[in-house]
Amino acid sequence: MSQRARNTIPRISIVAVVLALRVFAQVAEVRLLEGKLRITTVQGRQYELEESNGSEQSLRVSPGRTKVFYHLPFDGYDTKHELVAKVWSFADPDRAAQLRVWIKSRFIDRVEWIDDRYVLIAGDGRGVVVDTENPGVTHRLWGGRLAISPDRKKLLYVQAVGRAPRELTSNVAAVAVVGMGTNPTHEPPESMESGVHEVYPPESDPTRGTPAPIPERRHIFLTGILWFSDSERAVLVENQDDITWLVVLSIQVLNGAVSASHLRFPLPARIEEGTITRFAWSKPDEEVEVVAGNMRLIANPIRRTARMEAASHSH
Repeated sequence: MSQRARNTIPRISIVAVVLALRVFAQVAEVRLLEGKLRITTVQGRQYELEESNGSEQSLRVSPGRTKVFYHLPFDGYDTKHELVAKVWSFADPDRAAQLRVWIKSRFIDRVEWIDDRYVLIAGDGRGVVVDTENPGVTHRLWGGRLAISPDRKKLLYVQAVGRAPRELTSNVAAVAVVGMGTNPTHEPPESMESGVHEVYPPESDPTRGTPAPIPERRHIFLTGILWFSDSERAVLVENQDDITWLVVLSIQVLNGAVSASHLRFPLPARIEEGTITRFAWSKPDEEVEVVAGNMRLIANPIRRTARMEAASHSH
């Protein structure tokens, strides 16, 4: 073997070992202490970066435990409406990439990795989806009651009603499909929403519009949204026409297009707005529990049946 070959083999081996360590490395613990971002891997290795302004409450490790997301202190009353966020990864462990996010919120109360690439930032009835690989905002969500699908591909939420009086406006559910938003941008948007699709009530519904053309028939959502485990269907409770309904939404994504349909059936009792204290699956994909005051309803969204029971004190 030549001397050149002998010198090359160890170098190649060292590079291979370093790359392998990065591929299989995972974050075990991350802290912001004394002006330092300190990251400890499962393997026991430690990384330390200067970071004097980071918010420890915003620290989030990605599901695959290969990235760390956090943001700097946010002043929601600043006219710039700018949140400065940082992303650390094993791909470049000696620095944290910085990105600027325009979000018109007075406060941030939710920071959550959707998957190993996208992060949801939300608060004050507004939210954004941030792409950490092609840095920028891909979706802008104006509303609340955000629900991420089990497959982490869709976000359902209830849109804000805008400037119209609440008593004249139907609630509307919209969906954002992860990976199908607008091109990532750092710039202030022309609209408060982008990259989203309204799914219920359908556009043909006569109560749609701001204000609603027939306000006494408007849709009033009484709950948030529960996903089925297939990530293609979801359920909510609403009032319309003085009747309380269980609504099942079906959302399909095919070749970049989003389509939606729905079925609904009346529940055996009318529920007043603001009285529901529990809305959850009692049997996944089979039975939904609705508790309001002393009444407990168990509804089967597939069979379109419901029964009433006395509410347990444990609820």
